[in-house]
Amino acid sequence: MRHVLELAARCRLEAPAGGPLDDAGWWQLATLAVEQRCAPLVLRSVDARAPEAAVAKLRTETVDAVALAEVRFGTLRGALSALGSIDAVVLKGAAYAGPLYGEPHLRPMTDVDLLVEPAAAREAVSRLERAGFRPAKGARGGIYEDPGYHERCLTDGRVVVEVHRGFAQGARARFDVPALLARRVPAPDLGPNAHRLAWDDALVYHCFHQALHEYAHPFVSYVDLREMLRRGFADVGRARVLAERQRVARPLGVSLRLAARFWPELRRHADAAPPLSPVTRAALARFVERPGARLAAPSSRAEQLWRKAWLIDSPARALRFAAWQAGSHARAFARSLGAPLAGGWA
Repeated sequence: MRHVLELAARCRLEAPAGGPLDDAGWWQLATLAVEQRCAPLVLRSVDARAPEAAVAKLRTETVDAVALAEVRFGTLRGALSALGSIDAVVLKGAAYAGPLYGEPHLRPMTDVDLLVEPAAAREAVSRLERAGFRPAKGARGGIYEDPGYHERCLTDGRVVVEVHRGFAQGARARFDVPALLARRVPAPDLGPNAHRLAWDDALVYHCFHQALHEYAHPFVSYVDLREMLRRGFADVGRARVLAERQRVARPLGVSLRLAARFWPELRRHADAAPPLSPVTRAALARFVERPGARLAAPSSRAEQLWRKAWLIDSPARALRFAAWQAGSHARAFARSLGAPLAGGWA
């Protein structure tokens, strides 16, 4: 936990800071920064006392981040061009890089995420395929034909582009995609047909996305959260209303409480999170927030599912999600045997 707090102090964009470190401490910090996609931010905080080996590690990662940002934003521009008249909402890292960080390389990312109108999703995928994108079968998530699934993964051979028609299986949350799209804002810096989520929606989705990964997520995602709040882009009060309406109140609260552990000045935002019963609050603190504060991934599938269950807003919704998962696995097994699947991804 001490090394995580040191990382947090050095990831303050407005005033990177940190305590004195010996050579071993610097090396541990550099290693953690690389693992957590924060090397370019931490490099800004180094001083003359930092050993050259640690600085070189951070500098090499930063040079790579600059080059990779060019590649990934090139893929984004190509995907948006291929979509043509289909409006796309750019999500996560690519949407945050400009307004939150100023320089794209300061916000490393591994893929590009786009949200399109559900009715336009199949045509969006077709246009990308005609432009040379191909199914990213080896990518996380792969290609899903399940009618309940919410994304398709394609690649131009360099970067995976995830085309979303929603944010989650309906059994897990209740995102109103048409309402989200109605509130979107233009992002002319990314492309003429590009948009971003409204910042309150972005905050809710960001916290939900952290919960999708059971908070085993790179630390840079907490920096994203801090910057949304520090810059006044998102309002927790408005986000709370949206989160409760969309049945993702628990993720909003957990993310805010974890961020406040790393940066105490965010405590007032965490205090405005949706209220919880004492039992739920204690369970989330024990099973999700304590390991999350150490950036600890679940050690087993059972632990992953246990965290996941507590992060769903109600027991009834958790049971519906479990039933959906069981059905999804059954349909996947049927496909492996060559059985046709009713519905398909549209």
